[in-house]
Amino acid sequence: MGNLNSLLPLLVTYLVLLGCTREEINTIDLGQKINVKNNTAYSEVSGPVESATELIIEYPKDRFTTEDQRDNLRKKHGVIRYETCDCSNKQIEKWVFGDGVNIEEEQAEIKDKGIDVENEFYYNNSYPIPSNLAVTNIEQSIALIKSNIVPAPTKITLATLDTGIDLNQLPNTGPFLYQLRPNESGCVENGKRELSGWDFVNHDNNPHDDNGHGTIVTGIIKSGLSSNTNDFEILPVKVFDHEGEGSYFTLLCGYKYATSKPSVSIINMSFGWYYKRGRLLNRYISENDHILHVTSAGNDSINNDIEPHFPSSYRHTHSVAIGSINADKTDIADFSNYGTSSVDFLSLGDSVIFYDINGDKYIISGTSYAAPFVTAKSTIQFIDGYRNPLDILKQLRTNATPFDPNITLPVRCNDKIID
Repeated sequence: MGNLNSLLPLLVTYLVLLGCTREEINTIDLGQKINVKNNTAYSEVSGPVESATELIIEYPKDRFTTEDQRDNLRKKHGVIRYETCDCSNKQIEKWVFGDGVNIEEEQAEIKDKGIDVENEFYYNNSYPIPSNLAVTNIEQSIALIKSNIVPAPTKITLATLDTGIDLNQLPNTGPFLYQLRPNESGCVENGKRELSGWDFVNHDNNPHDDNGHGTIVTGIIKSGLSSNTNDFEILPVKVFDHEGEGSYFTLLCGYKYATSKPSVSIINMSFGWYYKRGRLLNRYISENDHILHVTSAGNDSINNDIEPHFPSSYRHTHSVAIGSINADKTDIADFSNYGTSSVDFLSLGDSVIFYDINGDKYIISGTSYAAPFVTAKSTIQFIDGYRNPLDILKQLRTNATPFDPNITLPVRCNDKIID
């Protein structure tokens, strides 16, 4: 029977140095065209859908601190419904207005009160997932979750913001889920108490993956680590539904939850969108500079320097964007986004092999699956003593070896391979 350790030999990461340029851009087989104009790529990919009746607000820490003050504020602005984040994060809310509201005027008035505000938006990641992957419709049992929680705290916690995890799909290689710390009360919502991770889509303590993407991402991380160390925990944070769809507010809630755990040192973020920057998320990431953020660059063969893909195009020294090398390890993958300043590494995300718990084999491609290879490699560096994100990235670059200079690549630069 196959197992996820088959992925380990594929743990090869390519570093894209600044100064790379794309020589030629052709029509790509992804339902849209790339136009060439002065060596600049302009695509027709769609962005997220912005809500006309919803705003996300963040209260100042020193004002509107009581529920009465907040309730009066909502009534003054005609809010018909509001949502708060699960897991005791009450700093941000989603406000829902009635039809016919002038959302721009409401936003301006809220800003005048010194409250940070941003439009809610929705997006579909169009995750590349094997069509024959058997997604488990029956939710994993609470007993199964408990049996996969590590018996004692480990050196590092990795968080995955994704579609959750299906423990019925992953080969059992021993406990690996996050354990609540003795001084941590954990999340409690709707009578459900946190076990390990949280489902921000269904608002409960079972982050079951009914899509498949998060399970594969977790499997790649586990495979890259299991032969090297067991001194890690994974915190599954479900922020996307069974179709891979998500809202900006749900993502913010999940991110705030993950970063509230003091032991979280790396976050894998294999998702993204175009056009909408997501100012609040960008700020939250900038504030957590002790955490390494590993993001996927996107799968549309687009130059992210010109057409930004978020969150991978946020430029923070503790955040890295991962594109994909091709299966032959000689070129950037046809589907992978790229960029001189916006894509930092290429890792193997083309024709990656995944085995489920029954030994059934799946071949998958996408930068979503390149990013967790880098997450696993970065975790090993952390365990080896490189605790600062900058030190981890420095080690990855230090251990790199040059590309074969005789290979002609569409992306030209002094690329290196991290073995």
